[in-house]
Amino acid sequence: MNHPTMQQILDYIDGFRENAIELHIRTCAGCRTKIHAVTNMERAIRQFPFDEPSAEFTLRLIRRLGIRKSVSLGWIIARNLAPVFALSFVVVVLVLVFKVTGTFAGSNVGEPVTISETFVTSLNNSISAGVSSFSLGLEKFFPFAFSKQNYGFTALVVVVLGIVAMLDKFVFAPIWRKRME
Repeated sequence: MNHPTMQQILDYIDGFRENAIELHIRTCAGCRTKIHAVTNMERAIRQFPFDEPSAEFTLRLIRRLGIRKSVSLGWIIARNLAPVFALSFVVVVLVLVFKVTGTFAGSNVGEPVTISETFVTSLNNSISAGVSSFSLGLEKFFPFAFSKQNYGFTALVVVVLGIVAMLDKFVFAPIWRKRME
């Protein structure tokens, strides 16, 4: 038999034994010397302390390999719009609270000013046109969300998506960033 290859010797050391190779090793002093040398080298390597690679090394390696986290388009949109929805929600709640408590009743906040009134009116018309075209598009593609018996379900879905987006932005994303560092 020919001498075993280095891969066969490594397999033999790892416990994958073939009868022909085992018989050859018993009879060949040169192959036994190779096995002892490789075994001693493995022991010597295992005695060195193992250092964890730095976070910078890991990030450089990930960039060099071209690994990117893949995020769906829906999550990108929801994650980026979540702060806008949250701010809008807070403003609406504050305005409702002020109107219910009567905070605006005795102040000058309600008195219209001519220049600002025309600007607000034109802005209101533009926003109304945009919102109506957007809602018509939504109603075309998601008709189930606009039937009266599904308003509660639609509101629940919007709230849950808002909560998930906020959790992703402010809880899970920082945790993921810390793991990647």
